[in-house]
Amino acid sequence: MGIIISVFVLLFVTFSIINLLQPLVIYFEVRQAGRTAMLQIEVQGGITQTIRDEIKSSISFYNYDSSNLIITPVTDVTPTTLPAYGSKVDIDLDYQYRVKTYSLNGLSIVVGSEIKHIGSHFSTTSKKAP
Repeated sequence: MGIIISVFVLLFVTFSIINLLQPLVIYFEVRQAGRTAMLQIEVQGGITQTIRDEIKSSISFYNYDSSNLIITPVTDVTPTTLPAYGSKVDIDLDYQYRVKTYSLNGLSIVVGSEIKHIGSHFSTTSKKAP
């Protein structure tokens, strides 16, 4: 009986650890996509639709649903509104994902799910020559 309980607890701990690793991996992938985009944003002076598409495709490359990524720019680049050289350019990336939750109810494991958000803020200065 003690072995069965030990195996049960070991499986529960293993699922919990795997469940805790998923947000870290998503966070690092969102950060990497954001850092890569910030290099392009510096050169362009702000975020363009092309840069938005590249951010979404890099998230899709890691097998995450790009429709769950929300990109919120502070300044958009249009042909008539380019930020001045040296002005601040900010974007926020927010990724929503569904995570499975595990809990014990007596001797049974209860599996649930909830939506979590992983957000990251990026800031740089415009290097676009006037």
